[in-house]
Amino acid sequence: AFAALNPGVLGSTNSRQGSISYAGFRQALVRDAKSGTDMQAIANLPAGPCMSIMMNGTNVNPAGAGSAATFVDSDCDANNRTVTATWANFRALGLIPNSDKSADGSISFSSGFASIFDFDPTDGIGAGMIDFIGVATHEIGHALGFISGVDILDQVYTRTDLDDSILSLVAPADLYRCSPASKAAGANIDWSADNRDKFFSLDNCTTTLSIFSNGRANGDGQQASHWKDNRDIGILDPTAGRGELLAISQMD
Repeated sequence: AFAALNPGVLGSTNSRQGSISYAGFRQALVRDAKSGTDMQAIANLPAGPCMSIMMNGTNVNPAGAGSAATFVDSDCDANNRTVTATWANFRALGLIPNSDKSADGSISFSSGFASIFDFDPTDGIGAGMIDFIGVATHEIGHALGFISGVDILDQVYTRTDLDDSILSLVAPADLYRCSPASKAAGANIDWSADNRDKFFSLDNCTTTLSIFSNGRANGDGQQASHWKDNRDIGILDPTAGRGELLAISQMD
């Protein structure tokens, strides 16, 4: 559907989401594992019922309520033992019955850009035009599960009345979000809202595969649910240039 979206926004996705215990989600990954990469990704996740999370803000920060300073949250309350995922993610892992016919989400495209969308990428993208199929593929990626709870923390972390346990928003992709600082501190993931580099890694930053954007408000200006901007990493780059043919990459 076409709709009036915020200035500069090409498309927007509303995905149906739900929550599950971290232990239950990890077990679903174990049942679904098929490749060596799957096995590696699971082997480096914490085995216990809880995650250790590097974050900032909230009213439990040892540096002071709402502080930008990072700390390791390992108290095993709600945000340490919960994963929030899209309905499509749950379907892929066999956690939603086939009898469920509800929609996984919806996508809107900006009516403000309708006149410059190129709807046929087979002959290239016209100069001054935007690849509509590429934008649609990008938004489908979000609906399928490329999301990050850091985008919520990024908006609220300075609130001094906000308890960390309320932020039960760690997404599947966040399980593989790390930094040298989080690894050194013994945290399983880096879930902080700031402009330090956050990497995509299957072994908690022993080896880094790619790099994420890190926050619209307190990071690099792009939502954390994307690859780093302008690195040609893949279809989940946060921006699309005019005349640019967008494509799914191996990293996607």
